[in-house]
Amino acid sequence: MDRIPESFAEYIDLHPSLKEVTSWTLLRRWSHSEVWRANRNNRDSCIVKMGKEENAREVIVYKDLLIPFGLDIPTIYASYKADDIGILIMKGLPGETVEDAPQSEIFIEAAKELATIRSKAESAIMEGKLTNETYLY
Repeated sequence: MDRIPESFAEYIDLHPSLKEVTSWTLLRRWSHSEVWRANRNNRDSCIVKMGKEENAREVIVYKDLLIPFGLDIPTIYASYKADDIGILIMKGLPGETVEDAPQSEIFIEAAKELATIRSKAESAIMEGKLTNETYLY
């Protein structure tokens, strides 16, 4: 697709690089979210994620949990959160996605990474890095 997806059209000004996109590739579309790879002529890309309704909360999870915990997360260029819409614009990495080419080794590595995240999160809570108490329960 060579033009911005209809669902993102009103958010084109969230990040200047979106105006330079030459093609859009749908990576995933579910009932309450969609993820696109936005490619530019210089061959780099960004990932544009939109969550609707309960999935709009992902922006808050990044800001209130993942970033304060100091976890290894993708570079976030921009984010937007309204009542029932959440948008993240992140650095795109080259290569296939897990959705494109699922492999058991990758899922094992993902499970190991989740265990590391849990450990770091526990340490961050104990160190008082989490200030929004609604996430503690």
